[in-house]
Amino acid sequence: MATVQSLVRPAVSVLGKFGALPGWVFTRVVAYLIALVSPPAPVLPPYHQPKSPQWDTLLRTMVIALIVFIGLIYGFLIAIFPLFLYTYLAAPIAVVLLLTIWALPESDTFPHNAIIKLFFAASSTVCLWPNYLAVAIPGLPWITLMRLSTIPLTICVLISLSVSPKFRRDMSQWFESAPWLLRLMLAFIAIEILTLPMSQSPFSSLNRLFILQIEWTMMFFLSAYIFSVPGRATLWVKMFCSFVAFLAVSSLIEYRMGHVPWAGHLPSFLVVQSDIVDKILVGGARAASGKYRVQSIFTTSLSFAEILGLSTPFFLHFLMTSRTRIMQAALAVYLCFSFFVIITTDSRLGIIGFFASVLLYLFFGSFKRWRSRQDSIFSPAIVLSYPMIFMLFMALTLVWRRLNVMVWGGGAQQSSTDGRAEQWTMGMVKFWQWPFGYGQSQGGVVVGWVDLAGNMSLDSYYLSILIEFGIIGFIAYFGMLLLAASEAFIAGVSSKDKEIDLLMPLGIMIIVFIIGKGVLSQTDNHTLFFVMLGMLVALLHRSKSARKISSPSDD
Repeated sequence: MATVQSLVRPAVSVLGKFGALPGWVFTRVVAYLIALVSPPAPVLPPYHQPKSPQWDTLLRTMVIALIVFIGLIYGFLIAIFPLFLYTYLAAPIAVVLLLTIWALPESDTFPHNAIIKLFFAASSTVCLWPNYLAVAIPGLPWITLMRLSTIPLTICVLISLSVSPKFRRDMSQWFESAPWLLRLMLAFIAIEILTLPMSQSPFSSLNRLFILQIEWTMMFFLSAYIFSVPGRATLWVKMFCSFVAFLAVSSLIEYRMGHVPWAGHLPSFLVVQSDIVDKILVGGARAASGKYRVQSIFTTSLSFAEILGLSTPFFLHFLMTSRTRIMQAALAVYLCFSFFVIITTDSRLGIIGFFASVLLYLFFGSFKRWRSRQDSIFSPAIVLSYPMIFMLFMALTLVWRRLNVMVWGGGAQQSSTDGRAEQWTMGMVKFWQWPFGYGQSQGGVVVGWVDLAGNMSLDSYYLSILIEFGIIGFIAYFGMLLLAASEAFIAGVSSKDKEIDLLMPLGIMIIVFIIGKGVLSQTDNHTLFFVMLGMLVALLHRSKSARKISSPSDD
Protein backbone atom coordinates (compact mmCIF):
# COMPACT_ATOMS: atom_id res chain seq x y z
CA MET A 1 0.00 0.00 0.00
CA ALA A 2 2.89 2.37 0.73
CA THR A 3 4.27 1.69 -2.74
CA VAL A 4 0.90 2.49 -4.32
CA GLN A 5 0.68 5.75 -2.38
CA SER A 6 4.17 6.78 -3.47
CA LEU A 7 3.18 6.18 -7.11
CA VAL A 8 0.00 8.19 -7.03
CA ARG A 9 1.17 11.03 -4.72
CA PRO A 10 2.56 13.19 -7.62
CA ALA A 11 -0.72 12.88 -9.52
CA VAL A 12 -2.61 13.78 -6.39
CA SER A 13 -0.58 16.94 -5.88
CA VAL A 14 -1.13 18.01 -9.51
CA LEU A 15 -4.90 17.39 -9.39
CA GLY A 16 -5.12 19.20 -6.08
CA LYS A 17 -3.58 22.34 -7.61
CA PHE A 18 -6.24 22.43 -10.36
CA GLY A 19 -9.13 21.97 -7.89
CA ALA A 20 -9.87 18.33 -8.69
CA LEU A 21 -10.85 15.65 -6.13
CA PRO A 22 -9.36 15.88 -2.66
CA GLY A 23 -6.02 14.11 -2.54
CA TRP A 24 -7.02 11.51 0.02
CA VAL A 25 -10.07 10.45 -2.04
CA PHE A 26 -8.04 10.04 -5.21
CA THR A 27 -5.40 8.09 -3.31
CA ARG A 28 -7.93 5.67 -1.87
CA VAL A 29 -9.71 5.08 -5.21
CA VAL A 30 -6.54 4.45 -7.19
CA ALA A 31 -5.09 2.23 -4.46
CA TYR A 32 -8.32 0.22 -4.40
CA LEU A 33 -8.30 -0.29 -8.17
CA ILE A 34 -4.63 -1.26 -8.25
CA ALA A 35 -5.18 -3.75 -5.42
CA LEU A 36 -7.95 -5.38 -7.39
CA VAL A 37 -5.86 -5.96 -10.50
CA SER A 38 -2.52 -6.67 -8.80
CA PRO A 39 -1.51 -10.36 -8.87
CA PRO A 40 -1.60 -12.06 -5.46
CA ALA A 41 1.66 -12.72 -3.66
CA PRO A 42 2.96 -16.27 -4.19
CA VAL A 43 2.43 -18.78 -1.38
CA LEU A 44 3.91 -22.20 -0.81
CA PRO A 45 1.70 -25.29 -0.73
CA PRO A 46 -0.29 -26.50 1.14
CA TYR A 47 -1.17 -22.91 2.01
CA HIS A 48 -3.76 -20.95 0.01
CA GLN A 49 -4.00 -17.33 -0.88
CA PRO A 50 -6.66 -15.69 1.30
CA LYS A 51 -9.56 -14.01 -0.48
CA SER A 52 -8.98 -10.34 -1.08
CA PRO A 53 -10.95 -8.16 1.34
CA GLN A 54 -11.38 -5.66 -1.45
CA TRP A 55 -13.34 -8.22 -3.50
CA ASP A 56 -15.60 -9.01 -0.51
CA THR A 57 -16.34 -5.35 -0.05
CA LEU A 58 -17.02 -4.89 -3.76
CA LEU A 59 -19.39 -7.88 -3.92
CA ARG A 60 -21.33 -6.72 -0.87
CA THR A 61 -21.62 -3.26 -2.34
CA MET A 62 -22.84 -4.66 -5.67
CA VAL A 63 -25.44 -6.87 -3.99
CA ILE A 64 -26.76 -3.99 -1.90
CA ALA A 65 -26.84 -1.74 -4.96
CA LEU A 66 -28.72 -4.43 -6.95
CA ILE A 67 -31.31 -4.82 -4.18
CA VAL A 68 -31.80 -1.06 -4.02
CA PHE A 69 -32.13 -0.88 -7.80
CA ILE A 70 -34.72 -3.69 -7.92
CA GLY A 71 -36.61 -2.00 -5.11
CA LEU A 72 -36.68 1.25 -7.08
CA ILE A 73 -37.94 -0.58 -10.17
CA TYR A 74 -40.66 -2.38 -8.19
CA GLY A 75 -41.73 0.87 -6.55
CA PHE A 76 -41.98 2.53 -9.95
CA LEU A 77 -43.98 -0.36 -11.44
CA ILE A 78 -46.37 -0.47 -8.48
CA ALA A 79 -46.90 3.27 -8.83
CA ILE A 80 -47.85 3.11 -12.52
CA PHE A 81 -49.41 -0.37 -12.92
CA PRO A 82 -53.08 -1.09 -12.16
CA LEU A 83 -53.94 -3.36 -9.25
CA PHE A 84 -54.71 -6.46 -11.32
CA LEU A 85 -51.07 -6.61 -12.50
CA TYR A 86 -49.67 -6.81 -8.96
CA THR A 87 -49.93 -10.61 -9.13
CA TYR A 88 -47.49 -10.74 -12.02
CA LEU A 89 -44.98 -8.63 -10.10
CA ALA A 90 -44.75 -11.52 -7.63
CA ALA A 91 -43.45 -13.85 -10.35
CA PRO A 92 -39.74 -13.17 -9.59
CA ILE A 93 -40.40 -13.95 -5.93
CA ALA A 94 -41.97 -17.26 -6.95
CA VAL A 95 -38.98 -18.02 -9.18
CA VAL A 96 -36.57 -17.37 -6.29
CA LEU A 97 -38.69 -19.63 -4.07
CA LEU A 98 -38.61 -22.41 -6.67
CA LEU A 99 -34.84 -22.08 -7.08
CA THR A 100 -34.43 -22.25 -3.30
CA ILE A 101 -36.53 -25.40 -3.13
CA TRP A 102 -34.61 -26.92 -6.05
CA ALA A 103 -31.29 -26.23 -4.30
CA LEU A 104 -32.28 -28.02 -1.09
CA PRO A 105 -30.05 -31.02 -0.27
CA GLU A 106 -31.48 -34.52 -0.56
CA SER A 107 -32.79 -36.05 2.63
CA ASP A 108 -34.70 -39.09 3.85
CA THR A 109 -37.21 -36.88 5.66
CA PHE A 110 -39.93 -34.88 3.93
CA PRO A 111 -43.29 -33.41 5.06
CA HIS A 112 -45.25 -36.62 4.48
CA ASN A 113 -47.84 -36.12 7.22
CA ALA A 114 -48.39 -32.50 6.24
CA ILE A 115 -49.09 -33.55 2.64
CA ILE A 116 -51.72 -36.09 3.71
CA LYS A 117 -53.46 -33.67 6.10
CA LEU A 118 -53.47 -30.81 3.60
CA PHE A 119 -54.71 -33.14 0.84
CA PHE A 120 -57.69 -34.26 2.93
CA ALA A 121 -58.31 -30.66 3.98
CA ALA A 122 -58.33 -29.45 0.37
CA SER A 123 -60.68 -32.18 -0.84
CA SER A 124 -62.97 -31.59 2.16
CA THR A 125 -63.10 -27.87 1.42
CA VAL A 126 -64.47 -28.55 -2.07
CA CYS A 127 -67.33 -30.55 -0.52
CA LEU A 128 -68.25 -28.18 2.30
CA TRP A 129 -67.44 -24.56 1.44
CA PRO A 130 -68.76 -22.32 -1.35
CA ASN A 131 -65.78 -21.37 -3.49
CA TYR A 132 -67.28 -17.97 -4.23
CA LEU A 133 -67.04 -16.92 -0.56
CA ALA A 134 -63.57 -15.49 -0.15
CA VAL A 135 -61.50 -12.62 1.17
CA ALA A 136 -61.29 -10.29 -1.82
CA ILE A 137 -58.53 -7.68 -1.68
CA PRO A 138 -58.80 -5.25 -4.61
CA GLY A 139 -56.42 -6.20 -7.40
CA LEU A 140 -55.47 -9.58 -5.91
CA PRO A 141 -56.88 -13.08 -6.48
CA TRP A 142 -59.63 -14.24 -4.19
CA ILE A 143 -58.31 -15.80 -0.99
CA THR A 144 -60.51 -18.89 -0.75
CA LEU A 145 -60.30 -21.79 1.68
CA MET A 146 -59.32 -23.98 -1.26
CA ARG A 147 -56.30 -21.80 -2.00
CA LEU A 148 -55.39 -21.56 1.68
CA SER A 149 -54.99 -25.34 1.68
CA THR A 150 -53.60 -25.93 -1.83
CA ILE A 151 -50.83 -23.29 -1.68
CA PRO A 152 -49.06 -24.82 1.37
CA LEU A 153 -49.81 -28.25 -0.09
CA THR A 154 -48.05 -27.27 -3.31
CA ILE A 155 -45.02 -25.99 -1.39
CA CYS A 156 -44.82 -29.23 0.62
CA VAL A 157 -45.06 -31.30 -2.56
CA LEU A 158 -42.31 -29.30 -4.29
CA ILE A 159 -40.05 -29.63 -1.25
CA SER A 160 -40.67 -33.37 -1.14
CA LEU A 161 -39.93 -33.75 -4.84
CA SER A 162 -36.70 -31.81 -4.39
CA VAL A 163 -35.26 -33.52 -1.32
CA SER A 164 -36.68 -37.06 -1.23
CA PRO A 165 -35.79 -39.79 -3.74
CA LYS A 166 -38.29 -42.05 -1.97
CA PHE A 167 -41.13 -39.59 -2.57
CA ARG A 168 -40.22 -39.31 -6.24
CA ARG A 169 -40.10 -43.07 -6.55
CA ASP A 170 -43.44 -43.57 -4.80
CA MET A 171 -45.10 -40.87 -6.91
CA SER A 172 -44.07 -42.60 -10.13
CA GLN A 173 -44.51 -46.26 -9.22
CA TRP A 174 -48.01 -46.47 -10.70
CA PHE A 175 -46.79 -45.44 -14.18
CA GLU A 176 -46.10 -49.05 -15.10
CA SER A 177 -49.71 -50.02 -14.31
CA ALA A 178 -51.33 -47.26 -16.37
CA PRO A 179 -48.77 -46.08 -18.94
CA TRP A 180 -51.28 -44.98 -21.57
CA LEU A 181 -53.36 -43.11 -19.02
CA LEU A 182 -50.23 -41.19 -18.03
CA ARG A 183 -49.34 -40.47 -21.65
CA LEU A 184 -52.79 -39.11 -22.40
CA MET A 185 -52.70 -36.97 -19.27
CA LEU A 186 -49.30 -35.52 -20.19
CA ALA A 187 -50.45 -35.02 -23.79
CA PHE A 188 -53.45 -33.01 -22.61
CA ILE A 189 -51.25 -30.87 -20.34
CA ALA A 190 -48.89 -30.24 -23.28
CA ILE A 191 -51.82 -29.17 -25.46
CA GLU A 192 -53.00 -26.80 -22.72
CA ILE A 193 -49.60 -25.12 -22.85
CA LEU A 194 -49.22 -25.15 -26.63
CA THR A 195 -52.60 -23.47 -27.19
CA LEU A 196 -51.78 -20.51 -24.92
CA PRO A 197 -50.45 -18.35 -27.81
CA MET A 198 -53.83 -18.75 -29.54
CA SER A 199 -55.70 -17.16 -26.62
CA GLN A 200 -57.26 -13.73 -27.00
CA SER A 201 -56.34 -13.09 -23.34
CA PRO A 202 -52.97 -14.81 -22.82
CA PHE A 203 -52.46 -13.60 -19.25
CA SER A 204 -55.93 -14.73 -18.21
CA SER A 205 -55.41 -18.12 -19.85
CA LEU A 206 -51.98 -18.50 -18.24
CA ASN A 207 -53.41 -17.69 -14.82
CA ARG A 208 -56.20 -20.23 -15.31
CA LEU A 209 -53.72 -22.85 -16.52
CA PHE A 210 -51.57 -22.34 -13.43
CA ILE A 211 -54.58 -22.75 -11.11
CA LEU A 212 -55.74 -25.92 -12.86
CA GLN A 213 -52.32 -27.53 -12.63
CA ILE A 214 -52.57 -27.15 -8.86
CA GLU A 215 -56.24 -28.00 -8.31
CA TRP A 216 -56.51 -30.76 -10.93
CA THR A 217 -53.16 -32.16 -12.06
CA MET A 218 -51.36 -32.02 -8.71
CA MET A 219 -54.38 -33.43 -6.88
CA PHE A 220 -54.52 -36.28 -9.42
CA PHE A 221 -50.88 -37.28 -8.90
CA LEU A 222 -51.12 -36.84 -5.13
CA SER A 223 -54.24 -38.98 -5.05
CA ALA A 224 -52.44 -41.79 -6.87
CA TYR A 225 -49.65 -41.50 -4.27
CA ILE A 226 -51.79 -41.23 -1.13
CA PHE A 227 -54.33 -43.94 -1.96
CA SER A 228 -51.63 -46.48 -2.71
CA VAL A 229 -51.74 -47.23 1.04
CA PRO A 230 -54.57 -49.67 1.94
CA GLY A 231 -57.45 -48.17 3.87
CA ARG A 232 -57.12 -44.57 2.76
CA ALA A 233 -59.33 -44.94 -0.32
CA THR A 234 -62.17 -46.39 1.74
CA LEU A 235 -61.76 -43.64 4.33
CA TRP A 236 -61.89 -40.91 1.69
CA VAL A 237 -64.91 -42.37 -0.10
CA LYS A 238 -66.83 -42.65 3.17
CA MET A 239 -65.88 -39.09 4.01
CA PHE A 240 -66.99 -37.94 0.55
CA CYS A 241 -70.34 -39.73 0.84
CA SER A 242 -70.90 -38.27 4.31
CA PHE A 243 -70.27 -34.75 3.01
CA VAL A 244 -72.63 -35.22 0.05
CA ALA A 245 -75.33 -36.62 2.35
CA PHE A 246 -74.90 -33.58 4.60
CA LEU A 247 -75.31 -31.25 1.61
CA ALA A 248 -78.41 -33.14 0.50
CA VAL A 249 -80.07 -32.90 3.93
CA SER A 250 -79.12 -29.25 4.43
CA SER A 251 -80.52 -28.40 0.98
CA LEU A 252 -84.02 -28.84 2.42
CA ILE A 253 -83.53 -25.58 4.31
CA GLU A 254 -82.60 -23.84 1.09
CA TYR A 255 -85.56 -25.39 -0.72
CA ARG A 256 -87.94 -24.04 1.90
CA MET A 257 -86.36 -20.57 2.07
CA GLY A 258 -86.03 -20.09 -1.68
CA HIS A 259 -82.38 -19.04 -1.46
CA VAL A 260 -79.14 -20.20 0.13
CA PRO A 261 -79.31 -19.83 3.94
CA TRP A 262 -76.19 -17.69 4.21
CA ALA A 263 -77.43 -15.02 1.80
CA GLY A 264 -77.70 -11.76 3.72
CA HIS A 265 -75.81 -13.13 6.74
CA LEU A 266 -72.23 -13.03 5.50
CA PRO A 267 -69.53 -11.02 7.30
CA SER A 268 -68.24 -8.06 5.31
CA PHE A 269 -64.79 -9.57 4.71
CA LEU A 270 -66.35 -12.55 2.87
CA VAL A 271 -68.66 -10.55 0.62
CA VAL A 272 -67.14 -10.44 -2.86
CA GLN A 273 -68.30 -7.44 -4.84
CA SER A 274 -69.23 -9.20 -8.06
CA ASP A 275 -72.38 -9.40 -10.16
CA ILE A 276 -71.78 -13.12 -10.62
CA VAL A 277 -71.67 -13.73 -6.86
CA ASP A 278 -74.79 -11.62 -6.35
CA LYS A 279 -76.66 -13.81 -8.86
CA ILE A 280 -75.45 -16.97 -7.14
CA LEU A 281 -76.66 -15.75 -3.74
CA VAL A 282 -80.07 -14.81 -5.14
CA GLY A 283 -80.45 -18.25 -6.71
CA GLY A 284 -82.01 -19.34 -9.96
CA ALA A 285 -85.33 -20.52 -11.32
CA ARG A 286 -86.59 -21.65 -14.70
CA ALA A 287 -88.17 -18.82 -16.63
CA ALA A 288 -90.99 -21.05 -17.87
CA SER A 289 -92.02 -22.46 -14.49
CA GLY A 290 -90.65 -20.00 -11.92
CA LYS A 291 -89.67 -22.96 -9.75
CA TYR A 292 -86.64 -22.37 -7.51
CA ARG A 293 -83.69 -24.67 -8.24
CA VAL A 294 -81.69 -25.84 -5.21
CA GLN A 295 -77.93 -25.30 -5.64
CA SER A 296 -76.40 -25.82 -2.16
CA ILE A 297 -72.76 -24.59 -1.96
CA PHE A 298 -72.29 -24.67 -5.73
CA THR A 299 -72.51 -21.89 -8.28
CA THR A 300 -75.47 -23.48 -10.06
CA SER A 301 -78.05 -26.18 -9.45
CA LEU A 302 -76.49 -28.21 -12.28
CA SER A 303 -73.22 -28.62 -10.38
CA PHE A 304 -75.13 -29.73 -7.27
CA ALA A 305 -77.07 -32.26 -9.33
CA GLU A 306 -73.81 -33.45 -10.86
CA ILE A 307 -72.17 -34.19 -7.49
CA LEU A 308 -75.32 -36.04 -6.37
CA GLY A 309 -75.12 -38.14 -9.53
CA LEU A 310 -71.38 -38.79 -9.14
CA SER A 311 -71.86 -40.00 -5.57
CA THR A 312 -74.72 -42.38 -6.41
CA PRO A 313 -72.48 -45.30 -7.54
CA PHE A 314 -70.68 -45.26 -4.18
CA PHE A 315 -73.92 -45.29 -2.18
CA LEU A 316 -75.12 -48.19 -4.33
CA HIS A 317 -71.84 -49.99 -3.73
CA PHE A 318 -72.09 -49.61 0.05
CA LEU A 319 -75.74 -50.70 -0.12
CA MET A 320 -74.84 -53.90 -1.95
CA THR A 321 -71.75 -54.71 0.12
CA SER A 322 -73.00 -53.77 3.58
CA ARG A 323 -73.45 -56.69 5.96
CA THR A 324 -75.97 -55.11 8.33
CA ARG A 325 -79.67 -54.74 7.57
CA ILE A 326 -79.87 -51.40 9.37
CA MET A 327 -77.14 -49.88 7.21
CA GLN A 328 -78.71 -51.28 4.05
CA ALA A 329 -82.08 -49.82 5.01
CA ALA A 330 -80.50 -46.43 5.80
CA LEU A 331 -78.66 -46.37 2.46
CA ALA A 332 -81.82 -47.34 0.56
CA VAL A 333 -83.74 -44.52 2.26
CA TYR A 334 -80.97 -42.07 1.45
CA LEU A 335 -80.91 -43.05 -2.23
CA CYS A 336 -84.64 -42.32 -2.46
CA PHE A 337 -84.09 -39.04 -0.64
CA SER A 338 -81.17 -38.19 -2.94
CA PHE A 339 -83.42 -38.70 -5.95
CA PHE A 340 -85.91 -36.25 -4.42
CA VAL A 341 -83.15 -33.68 -3.89
CA ILE A 342 -82.10 -34.09 -7.53
CA ILE A 343 -85.69 -33.31 -8.49
CA THR A 344 -85.49 -30.07 -6.47
CA THR A 345 -82.53 -29.01 -8.61
CA ASP A 346 -84.80 -29.32 -11.68
CA SER A 347 -81.86 -30.78 -13.58
CA ARG A 348 -82.07 -33.51 -16.20
CA LEU A 349 -78.34 -34.00 -15.74
CA GLY A 350 -78.84 -35.27 -12.17
CA ILE A 351 -81.78 -37.49 -13.14
CA ILE A 352 -79.82 -39.10 -15.98
CA GLY A 353 -76.77 -39.52 -13.75
CA PHE A 354 -78.86 -41.25 -11.09
CA PHE A 355 -80.54 -43.66 -13.52
CA ALA A 356 -77.25 -44.32 -15.35
CA SER A 357 -75.60 -45.21 -12.04
CA VAL A 358 -78.39 -47.66 -11.16
CA LEU A 359 -78.40 -49.32 -14.57
CA LEU A 360 -74.61 -49.60 -14.83
CA TYR A 361 -74.22 -50.91 -11.28
CA LEU A 362 -77.02 -53.40 -11.90
CA PHE A 363 -75.08 -54.85 -14.83
CA PHE A 364 -71.51 -54.79 -13.48
CA GLY A 365 -72.54 -55.75 -9.93
CA SER A 366 -74.48 -58.75 -11.26
CA PHE A 367 -71.63 -59.72 -13.54
CA LYS A 368 -69.15 -59.59 -10.65
CA ARG A 369 -71.44 -61.66 -8.43
CA TRP A 370 -71.87 -64.20 -11.23
CA ARG A 371 -68.09 -64.58 -11.50
CA SER A 372 -67.57 -64.93 -7.75
CA ARG A 373 -70.56 -67.18 -7.01
CA GLN A 374 -71.25 -69.86 -9.57
CA ASP A 375 -74.38 -70.98 -7.70
CA SER A 376 -76.09 -67.60 -8.08
CA ILE A 377 -79.34 -67.66 -10.06
CA PHE A 378 -80.41 -64.01 -10.23
CA SER A 379 -77.02 -62.62 -11.26
CA PRO A 380 -76.67 -64.51 -14.55
CA ALA A 381 -80.37 -63.92 -15.23
CA ILE A 382 -79.89 -60.16 -14.88
CA VAL A 383 -76.74 -60.14 -17.01
CA LEU A 384 -78.24 -62.21 -19.81
CA SER A 385 -81.49 -60.25 -19.84
CA TYR A 386 -79.81 -56.86 -19.41
CA PRO A 387 -80.37 -55.68 -23.02
CA MET A 388 -84.09 -56.25 -22.52
CA ILE A 389 -84.01 -54.46 -19.14
CA PHE A 390 -82.25 -51.48 -20.70
CA MET A 391 -84.64 -51.28 -23.64
CA LEU A 392 -87.61 -51.59 -21.28
CA PHE A 393 -86.35 -48.64 -19.27
CA MET A 394 -85.80 -46.56 -22.41
CA ALA A 395 -89.34 -47.39 -23.58
CA LEU A 396 -90.65 -46.39 -20.15
CA THR A 397 -89.01 -42.97 -20.50
CA LEU A 398 -90.93 -42.49 -23.73
CA VAL A 399 -94.41 -43.61 -22.62
CA TRP A 400 -94.47 -42.38 -18.99
CA ARG A 401 -95.05 -38.66 -19.21
CA ARG A 402 -93.49 -37.73 -15.87
CA LEU A 403 -90.36 -39.80 -16.51
CA ASN A 404 -90.19 -38.50 -20.07
CA VAL A 405 -90.04 -34.90 -18.85
CA MET A 406 -87.42 -35.79 -16.23
CA VAL A 407 -85.10 -37.47 -18.73
CA TRP A 408 -85.79 -35.83 -22.09
CA GLY A 409 -87.29 -32.53 -20.94
CA GLY A 410 -90.54 -30.75 -21.73
CA GLY A 411 -91.75 -27.31 -22.64
CA ALA A 412 -90.03 -25.68 -19.66
CA GLN A 413 -86.68 -27.10 -20.74
CA GLN A 414 -87.13 -26.40 -24.46
CA SER A 415 -85.34 -23.04 -24.33
CA SER A 416 -82.28 -24.73 -22.81
CA THR A 417 -82.33 -27.40 -25.50
CA ASP A 418 -82.64 -24.81 -28.26
CA GLY A 419 -79.84 -22.75 -26.75
CA ARG A 420 -77.48 -25.72 -26.69
CA ALA A 421 -78.30 -26.50 -30.31
CA GLU A 422 -77.44 -22.91 -31.28
CA GLN A 423 -74.18 -23.13 -29.34
CA TRP A 424 -73.15 -26.26 -31.22
CA THR A 425 -74.01 -24.66 -34.57
CA MET A 426 -71.96 -21.54 -33.80
CA GLY A 427 -69.17 -23.51 -32.13
CA MET A 428 -68.60 -25.93 -35.00
CA VAL A 429 -68.16 -23.00 -37.37
CA LYS A 430 -65.33 -21.71 -35.16
CA PHE A 431 -63.93 -25.21 -34.77
CA TRP A 432 -63.59 -25.85 -38.50
CA GLN A 433 -61.94 -22.46 -38.91
CA TRP A 434 -59.19 -23.53 -36.49
CA PRO A 435 -59.45 -27.15 -35.24
CA PHE A 436 -56.33 -26.93 -33.07
CA GLY A 437 -57.69 -24.91 -30.14
CA TYR A 438 -58.13 -21.27 -29.18
CA GLY A 439 -56.60 -21.49 -25.71
CA GLN A 440 -57.54 -22.07 -22.09
CA SER A 441 -60.92 -20.64 -20.95
CA GLN A 442 -61.64 -19.07 -24.35
CA GLY A 443 -64.55 -21.28 -25.41
CA GLY A 444 -67.35 -18.88 -24.47
CA VAL A 445 -65.53 -15.85 -25.89
CA VAL A 446 -64.75 -17.56 -29.20
CA VAL A 447 -68.25 -19.00 -29.73
CA GLY A 448 -69.91 -15.79 -28.54
CA TRP A 449 -73.35 -17.20 -27.73
CA VAL A 450 -75.43 -14.94 -25.44
CA ASP A 451 -78.71 -15.85 -23.73
CA LEU A 452 -81.81 -13.65 -23.46
CA ALA A 453 -80.48 -12.10 -20.24
CA GLY A 454 -77.30 -10.98 -22.00
CA ASN A 455 -75.04 -13.57 -20.33
CA MET A 456 -72.33 -15.30 -22.35
CA SER A 457 -72.59 -19.06 -21.93
CA LEU A 458 -71.28 -22.36 -23.25
CA ASP A 459 -73.14 -25.31 -21.76
CA SER A 460 -71.45 -28.38 -23.25
CA TYR A 461 -68.02 -29.37 -21.97
CA TYR A 462 -67.53 -31.38 -25.15
CA LEU A 463 -67.79 -28.16 -27.13
CA SER A 464 -65.59 -26.30 -24.65
CA ILE A 465 -62.78 -28.84 -25.01
CA LEU A 466 -63.10 -28.85 -28.81
CA ILE A 467 -62.92 -25.06 -29.05
CA GLU A 468 -60.23 -24.51 -26.43
CA PHE A 469 -57.90 -27.45 -27.13
CA GLY A 470 -58.88 -28.69 -30.56
CA ILE A 471 -59.52 -32.20 -31.79
CA ILE A 472 -56.24 -33.53 -30.38
CA GLY A 473 -57.01 -32.20 -26.91
CA PHE A 474 -60.54 -33.64 -27.15
CA ILE A 475 -59.19 -37.10 -28.00
CA ALA A 476 -56.54 -36.93 -25.27
CA TYR A 477 -58.97 -35.79 -22.54
CA PHE A 478 -61.94 -38.05 -23.17
CA GLY A 479 -59.74 -40.90 -24.36
CA MET A 480 -58.03 -40.75 -20.97
CA LEU A 481 -61.40 -40.99 -19.19
CA LEU A 482 -62.72 -43.85 -21.33
CA LEU A 483 -59.47 -45.77 -20.90
CA ALA A 484 -59.59 -45.29 -17.12
CA ALA A 485 -63.22 -46.48 -16.99
CA SER A 486 -62.53 -49.61 -19.06
CA GLU A 487 -59.49 -50.49 -16.93
CA ALA A 488 -61.56 -50.00 -13.78
CA PHE A 489 -64.35 -52.30 -14.98
CA ILE A 490 -61.93 -55.03 -16.06
CA ALA A 491 -60.04 -54.99 -12.75
CA GLY A 492 -63.10 -54.31 -10.58
CA VAL A 493 -65.23 -57.28 -11.63
CA SER A 494 -62.37 -59.72 -11.01
CA SER A 495 -61.00 -58.35 -7.72
CA LYS A 496 -61.38 -60.12 -4.39
CA ASP A 497 -60.18 -57.28 -2.20
CA LYS A 498 -62.88 -55.19 -0.52
CA GLU A 499 -61.15 -51.87 -1.14
CA ILE A 500 -60.10 -52.66 -4.71
CA ASP A 501 -63.80 -53.40 -5.34
CA LEU A 502 -64.20 -49.59 -5.33
CA LEU A 503 -62.85 -49.70 -8.89
CA MET A 504 -66.32 -50.64 -10.12
CA PRO A 505 -68.18 -47.60 -8.72
CA LEU A 506 -65.22 -45.44 -9.77
CA GLY A 507 -65.60 -46.64 -13.35
CA ILE A 508 -69.35 -45.97 -13.24
CA MET A 509 -68.65 -42.52 -11.81
CA ILE A 510 -66.47 -41.71 -14.82
CA ILE A 511 -69.21 -42.78 -17.25
CA VAL A 512 -71.73 -40.62 -15.36
CA PHE A 513 -69.26 -37.73 -15.49
CA ILE A 514 -68.81 -38.10 -19.26
CA ILE A 515 -72.58 -38.23 -19.83
CA GLY A 516 -73.16 -35.14 -17.71
CA LYS A 517 -70.48 -33.13 -19.47
CA GLY A 518 -72.66 -33.14 -22.57
CA VAL A 519 -74.79 -30.43 -20.95
CA LEU A 520 -72.52 -28.94 -18.27
CA SER A 521 -69.24 -27.14 -18.90
CA GLN A 522 -68.80 -25.78 -15.37
CA THR A 523 -65.87 -27.20 -13.43
CA ASP A 524 -67.03 -26.89 -9.80
CA ASN A 525 -66.55 -30.63 -9.17
CA HIS A 526 -63.45 -31.26 -11.27
CA THR A 527 -61.07 -31.22 -8.31
CA LEU A 528 -63.04 -34.03 -6.68
CA PHE A 529 -63.24 -35.85 -10.00
CA PHE A 530 -59.46 -35.77 -10.50
CA VAL A 531 -58.98 -36.95 -6.92
CA MET A 532 -61.19 -39.96 -7.67
CA LEU A 533 -59.39 -40.50 -10.99
CA GLY A 534 -56.09 -40.66 -9.10
CA MET A 535 -57.69 -43.06 -6.62
CA LEU A 536 -58.69 -45.27 -9.55
CA VAL A 537 -55.09 -45.35 -10.76
CA ALA A 538 -53.79 -46.24 -7.28
CA LEU A 539 -56.29 -49.08 -6.86
CA LEU A 540 -55.55 -50.26 -10.38
CA HIS A 541 -51.86 -50.43 -9.54
CA ARG A 542 -52.57 -52.36 -6.35
CA SER A 543 -54.84 -54.77 -8.24
CA LYS A 544 -52.22 -55.50 -10.90
CA SER A 545 -49.48 -55.84 -8.28
CA ALA A 546 -51.62 -58.33 -6.32
CA ARG A 547 -52.24 -60.40 -9.45
CA LYS A 548 -48.50 -60.50 -10.19
CA ILE A 549 -47.78 -61.74 -6.68
CA SER A 550 -50.53 -64.38 -6.72
CA SER A 551 -49.72 -65.70 -10.21
CA PRO A 552 -47.18 -68.55 -10.29
CA SER A 553 -43.71 -67.54 -11.41
CA ASP A 554 -42.15 -69.02 -14.49
CA ASP A 555 -39.23 -71.29 -13.65
